[in-house]
Parts: sequence; C-alpha cells; structure tokens
Amino acid sequence: MQLSIEGTIVHDLITRAFFTCLELQMEHSVNWDSHAQF
Repeated sequence: MQLSIEGTIVHDLITRAFFTCLELQMEHSVNWDSHAQF
C-alpha cells in the first residue's frame, strides 16, 4: 500500500514537472516570436 502511494506521488511530481517544462517552453517560444517581429 505504501509503495503504491509513493508511486502515485512520484508520478504526480513527474507530471507536474513535465507540464511546467512545457509551459516554460511555450512562454519562451512566444517571447522569442515577439522579439523576432521587432
């Protein structure tokens, strides 16, 4: 039981980190596009 709970927590952390990385990449690309226009 404890292992499955820890596994769920680890999976949640990995998922959050993955989406956070995606958001940062999207933000970076948006900023890059706006800089390229000027």
